[in-house]
Amino acid sequence: MIILTVLRLYGKYRRQIFRENEFLKTISQFCSIYKNFSVKRNVPFSTIFKDDDTLVNSKQEFDCVLYGKHLFKSIPVIAFEINGGEHFGDAKKEALDKKKIKACEQHKIKLIEIPNQLVKAYEEIKQVITKISKDKREVEQLTLFD
Repeated sequence: MIILTVLRLYGKYRRQIFRENEFLKTISQFCSIYKNFSVKRNVPFSTIFKDDDTLVNSKQEFDCVLYGKHLFKSIPVIAFEINGGEHFGDAKKEALDKKKIKACEQHKIKLIEIPNQLVKAYEEIKQVITKISKDKREVEQLTLFD
């Protein structure tokens, strides 16, 4: 019985990693076209919230973070969470998710939760990023002759 439980958990973990990899491919495609953006995967809170004493020591991380290039540095614009059924009905995961939402609200970073089935939905993801971007010039598409 214990072995079956471990195998089920391992299977869920592998499927989640696969979905995160698929989303990274999708968002990387966006970044290859819109050069003012870059993406990083599995970004710890300590990287994003360096100046927040309550969050800097947290072990939580975001599945992906989209950075916008501003002057000479990259600034986190959108944090992405890939959420499947495992995020619902589990009080501990729901509490951690609420902590992420609150941290992003406090630091003015948009948090987008992507359902598992939409990790490859490039056009929809592109529309969300375009709407969220404060400076529309950030999302100007490059032409073949740039």
